[in-house]
Amino acid sequence: MTKEKKATKQVFYITTAIDYPNANPHVGHAFEKIIADAYARWYRCNEYDTFFITGTDENSQKIVQAAEQEKKPVELFLNEKVNIFKEFCKKLNISNDDFIRTTEERHKKIAQLLFEKVRKKGDIYKGVYKGQYCVPCESFWTDTQLVKGKCPQCKRETKPAEEETYFFQMSKYQAEIIEHIEEDHDFIVPETRRNEILARLKEPLRDLCVSRSSLKWGIKLPHDEQHVIYVWFDALINYISALDYPNQKYETYWKDAVHVIGKDIIWFHCVIWPCILIACDIPLPKQILVHGFINDKHGEKMSKSRGNVVDPFLIISKYGVDALRYYLLRAVPQGEDGKFDEEELLQRYNNELANDLGNLIKRITTLTAQIGGGIQNERFDNALHPEHYMALLQDLMERREHHKAIEELWNFIKKINAYLNEQEPWKVKDEKKKKEILYNTLESIRFGTHYLHSFMPNCCEKIAFTLGFKLQQIPDLKFGEGAFSMHEAEMLFPKLERKEENIFHLNLKVAKIIDVKIHPEADKLYILQLDIGTEKKQIVSGIRDHYKEQELLNRNIILVSNLKKAKLRGVESEGMLLAAGENARLLSAPKSKPGDQVFIDGYATKTSQIRYEDFLKVELKTKHKKVEAFGKFLKTKTEEISVDAEDGWRVK
Repeated sequence: MTKEKKATKQVFYITTAIDYPNANPHVGHAFEKIIADAYARWYRCNEYDTFFITGTDENSQKIVQAAEQEKKPVELFLNEKVNIFKEFCKKLNISNDDFIRTTEERHKKIAQLLFEKVRKKGDIYKGVYKGQYCVPCESFWTDTQLVKGKCPQCKRETKPAEEETYFFQMSKYQAEIIEHIEEDHDFIVPETRRNEILARLKEPLRDLCVSRSSLKWGIKLPHDEQHVIYVWFDALINYISALDYPNQKYETYWKDAVHVIGKDIIWFHCVIWPCILIACDIPLPKQILVHGFINDKHGEKMSKSRGNVVDPFLIISKYGVDALRYYLLRAVPQGEDGKFDEEELLQRYNNELANDLGNLIKRITTLTAQIGGGIQNERFDNALHPEHYMALLQDLMERREHHKAIEELWNFIKKINAYLNEQEPWKVKDEKKKKEILYNTLESIRFGTHYLHSFMPNCCEKIAFTLGFKLQQIPDLKFGEGAFSMHEAEMLFPKLERKEENIFHLNLKVAKIIDVKIHPEADKLYILQLDIGTEKKQIVSGIRDHYKEQELLNRNIILVSNLKKAKLRGVESEGMLLAAGENARLLSAPKSKPGDQVFIDGYATKTSQIRYEDFLKVELKTKHKKVEAFGKFLKTKTEEISVDAEDGWRVK
């Protein structure tokens, strides 16, 4: 009987994109994993045979560069970072069934197998690549594809590249890809991304570089060990190497694959990956589910250089993981960009989680305790009909509108609250009538808890324990079968107050001057190119009267990195350096690294952008050849900021 049931069970396979472990995870990583986890949990509790994977992409050039910057062997660097990503998944309560690493032998074996399969089919040939290469995106571009001379994807500088490489004839499969996307409207979701890909496919497909001869780190080609497999051919294969292609697990799950990815990598997943699969005679995944970016509260893209990155570990420590999951899943419509605003998260926490849900559980627990602490069904009427939500929620999840599913769930929670307020069981003298009101409330909460569990598993397990019922599969729920016995438990979501913090409104970074040019339209201005660790920036500075070009080159200065961009005499400036007094004595951090944070002990650094007028409100002054604010010296993790200036000079 068990085997027969398993054979007919519906299947659901879901994946996230695998992450580059060259830096610690951020809220964008959390967003994608939480989305995928909500769907994995939903399908599991609806009796689907579900398999969910995430993992790390470890065969890229920027991994090697990041390891070199930390002066560690690549393997040691990777193991340390991957452990952080695994811990990150645990903190987010991600229910992945597997964690795939592309340096594992199981992945290498299948990547080489598929490369050889495509090569022997005649779709791979040797040639020479000439063009531009973007290291952060691991992408090759022609000069015509660049936007203002920069990578069209990440807007960073590219560098000329020429090397022997193998090419994959993607152009052979263009018509087949277009036909599939046009016929299957659910292949790429949402429709805006589907239309974007179809528009781009109107141009002829270029053949893809699928090997690198200039790199040693990576998976070697089986037939030519002077080359390693190019990361975007290698990485995508993780989705089937995790299924032990071509064996039973692959046969079971692959046909129902859903890839959850960010909008910045849709070309790789919606065009390159399908071309590889067709060339390998492997069916295409069922769906590519594309989400937007999480920006800061002003709508600006988060980046370390801007200092506006949200640390998900910190948010979890403040509000709990379910609050973060709830906020990201409800506040950001699927497929669109969202803003992370901690003030809004706090409001939702207090108004929705604490008031609507937490207070409901507290009230019903107290009221039930007053009649003995337990209650069984006595053929009461079904006043709220919680079972009617099953089909509605399933439809919304099938349409990949999880934000609407949570909205409907919250409407239901408010409906339960309204029912309790209208019926006023605390005033009812008739014991049977009182039990009926309480039972209707408890049964509705039981159903709602099962529906909500996929989105907020921790709090739902606490609710089930507090009210004394067991969680089960959603299709098995039947009104009237719930039995309840109250247990003491802590408040689900205790009200929180916004703590006043000491804020340092300047986001200061150590920056190394790597190029100096005279402004063509101004006698007193330099155009400076800066290295701030993760990227390069350009500023325009009025220090030409005080420093010669050679005095500035390779100098570590202090940059106000959260100052809004401005144009000075027609040239864009992305911040401002700090100097003291009329003689413009530059603040310096000679022992620190480009990108190091400058801070004040006891003060939180403001992450959002500021205007020049806001900068003028912050008083920085020199003292003992250092710089102080609020009675404390500015410093990095390595040293205090120094300046060759007399005491009391204003820094500006």
